[in-house]
Amino acid sequence: MQRIGDMEFEITPRLEHWRHKRGWTQQKLSVLSGLPQVVISRFDSQGGYSMNTLVRLSRVFDCSIEDLFEIKEKVPRENTGALPENDDDTDQGQ
Repeated sequence: MQRIGDMEFEITPRLEHWRHKRGWTQQKLSVLSGLPQVVISRFDSQGGYSMNTLVRLSRVFDCSIEDLFEIKEKVPRENTGALPENDDDTDQGQ
């Protein structure tokens, strides 16, 4: 989960999606991008991407860096400060 200001995002890598869309193996992507295969294999599972990796992959796939990820904005629940309603009509504790 990533937080930017008051907004929270769930960011999921999509490299495997892009590879399968093109029918490429990790090895082929490694050759085309100039990135070590270990970098390719870790992309979807570990995070912590360098700008160099992101730029190379976006160029190989001809997409934006943002397209390499699925980004979902988490909508926070409103906190009104009100106490939860009690379905029981009786006064408790009195």
